[in-house]
Amino acid sequence: MEEKDIQVLVRAETWVKYERFKFQKKDKNGRVCPWCETPELGDPGQPEMDCGKCGKKFCYFHSNAHVGKSCTEYEQRMHEENLKNQAMISSIAKVGR
Repeated sequence: MEEKDIQVLVRAETWVKYERFKFQKKDKNGRVCPWCETPELGDPGQPEMDCGKCGKKFCYFHSNAHVGKSCTEYEQRMHEENLKNQAMISSIAKVGR
């Protein structure tokens, strides 16, 4: 069975997901714009990406998690939040004993 035959059999959303998966599988640097879902080729050495279709910026590694901030800033903030959450969980667990 050829791809065109499969496309006729599946829903449009399923076909779009398949095409996206195929693109990302074909090239390890393939990323999908989190805003408009356009496939883009990225470079891990330059993680800030610009979508060729909608023009919005996103990160090669973190998608749209830290628009306007560096990966280091984002990762530091996540680390700090994780420490706060762990401390809160520990304090709740101690109270419940």
